[in-house]
Amino acid sequence: MTLIHYRTALPAVLALALLAAAPASAKECPPLDPVPLKLLLVPPPADDSPISTAELHELQDLQALRTRQQEEHAGGDHQQSIERFLGEIDIIVPDRPPNKPTVALDFFKCIHDATETAIDEAKFAFNRTRPYKYPNNGLHPLKEIGGDDKPAYPSGHAAYGTVVGLILAEMLPENKAAIIKRIEDYGYSRLVSGVHFRSDVYAGQLAGAAIAASFFGSKDGKFWQQFYDAKRNLRAALRLAVAEDPPLGCERRPEQPTEDFTLPPNIDYVQKELLYYRCTSYDADIRKVLDEALAWVKVRAPEVEAEGHSPAIVLDIDETALSNWTRIYRDGYTYIAGGDCDPSDNSKPCGDLAWEASGSAPAIGPTLTLYKFARCIDAPQPCKPIDVFFVTGRHASWPKIGNKSPRQWTLDNLIAAGYSDVADNHLFLRSDHDDGVADYKSTTRGMIETAFHVTIIANIGDQQSDLEGGHADRPFKLPNPFYYIPSR
Repeated sequence: MTLIHYRTALPAVLALALLAAAPASAKECPPLDPVPLKLLLVPPPADDSPISTAELHELQDLQALRTRQQEEHAGGDHQQSIERFLGEIDIIVPDRPPNKPTVALDFFKCIHDATETAIDEAKFAFNRTRPYKYPNNGLHPLKEIGGDDKPAYPSGHAAYGTVVGLILAEMLPENKAAIIKRIEDYGYSRLVSGVHFRSDVYAGQLAGAAIAASFFGSKDGKFWQQFYDAKRNLRAALRLAVAEDPPLGCERRPEQPTEDFTLPPNIDYVQKELLYYRCTSYDADIRKVLDEALAWVKVRAPEVEAEGHSPAIVLDIDETALSNWTRIYRDGYTYIAGGDCDPSDNSKPCGDLAWEASGSAPAIGPTLTLYKFARCIDAPQPCKPIDVFFVTGRHASWPKIGNKSPRQWTLDNLIAAGYSDVADNHLFLRSDHDDGVADYKSTTRGMIETAFHVTIIANIGDQQSDLEGGHADRPFKLPNPFYYIPSR
């Protein structure tokens, strides 16, 4: 169903809750740290205030103008479930075994109950009258009225929609934009239904964001483990790619290390800092850059085509298209070129060439999203694909492993990770005859522009040496504090 258009804004504080999420089993609900909503929220307008009168008039106007479609949509949103929440943006959660995501549903039932408990405390503290209980209100609310209805402020439905939406946005990042819009839509349904004032909804969204932030900031292992279990369960039910969550080393979210400046620098502290970043902000920082790159491509590609040229994108591979985090962590952030690597045994070090040859590196999700958009994979037609080239620092001259050359194992890994239609002539490996990484990569981009008659509109990499030397309308630098590759 298409979302109903309306004018409202989520409080800016929603951004606070879009943090790197993490871990869990669904038999015992994860605890929610106390959220002081009575202190966080300003008191609602008094029943006899001009603001409440104006808000009541707004509901009366909405009632006079609402359509049958809006009534059905808003009435349906009285249901608090992820099936309802996602179903209205065409994400259908299976409701029958064996595909029913029972683990995820149990997890979100816990989230619902914790949210309701926190919101009810605030509701009864503020004790605002429901709009349909005002004298001569003229409203015909889209719900059954009961004498035991809870107070209005803050809206429990708006809070629930916000908490669930922000958690779902972390579980289903490819649908994040639609989910965030759905949070707004879910709250707006309370206005269309005539059961809440606008300020009730805003307060509910603010409260929901605070509750979500409390969950995401939890250091309790139950929430983190249950989050990842529910994420895997839900994504499998929706037939979406299931990432290897949590990242190796992040099974229990590490505490932020505190440096003792009275002691000399210590490599152990640096490793703890790197792990903390990987387990908390890294994924969100990656997504932020690639969301910006995707927005740029959507604007720039049609402009280049209108100028009579063919747009193209260049991607680095390691820590740009594919993640080598498992090897990095197993090797203690060192580089071990040779040696064996058993991808199934995370207790042992892992030789880099053997790791690459195993084809085990998963895709970096937002990069794969950009690639699929560019290549029109799973896109409605008509859709004109954009050429995507991979330019990697991997050497073509490295020795074969298992009868596979570096080119072949790299190509196989890309395809297995989801870059399904990458062509052999769109993959470039480094030779042994160049003047450094930056020289090789910029020269290769120039050759691509000439040989393929394209304009490179975006060049994306995790090293500065990936981006130097021009031959791209715009470079995009992904974060990578785990290793550094100099230009020469």
